[in-house]
Amino acid sequence: MKKILKKLKIFIFLIFLAFLSFILFKNFREVLYLKKKLDISKEKLAELKEEKEKLEEEIEYLSHPHNLEKEVRRRFNLKKPGEKVAVVLPKEEKKEVKEQMGWLERGKNKGKEFLKKEFFKFREKLRKIFLIIFQKENQL
Repeated sequence: MKKILKKLKIFIFLIFLAFLSFILFKNFREVLYLKKKLDISKEKLAELKEEKEKLEEEIEYLSHPHNLEKEVRRRFNLKKPGEKVAVVLPKEEKKEVKEQMGWLERGKNKGKEFLKKEFFKFREKLRKIFLIIFQKENQL
């Protein structure tokens, strides 16, 4: 009887120990999860503060009428009466424009590019020839 009682106490103690371990492990996991969530929140807070500073700088910049006018004109392609606007396209947009052009237009542009290259080659050859002639005249 005493052996059974002793085994029962050990069994109950082991069950209690397992239950306590389970609770501690669950709490430990929750602490790790909350710590990770806190780190993510701190990063998000830092990003939001940086964005807030940028927006405040933009507000300060746009609070001056001259800068506001400049930005409105830039963003919405507005112009003053009688003013001419030149638009410079980035390389990617130039490619898109070329793709939209007809085969005839592309042919014309390729011809112009070819002529420009040939002109610069010819100009370089002429420069070399004049340099040679000039050097020969100086030697005489």
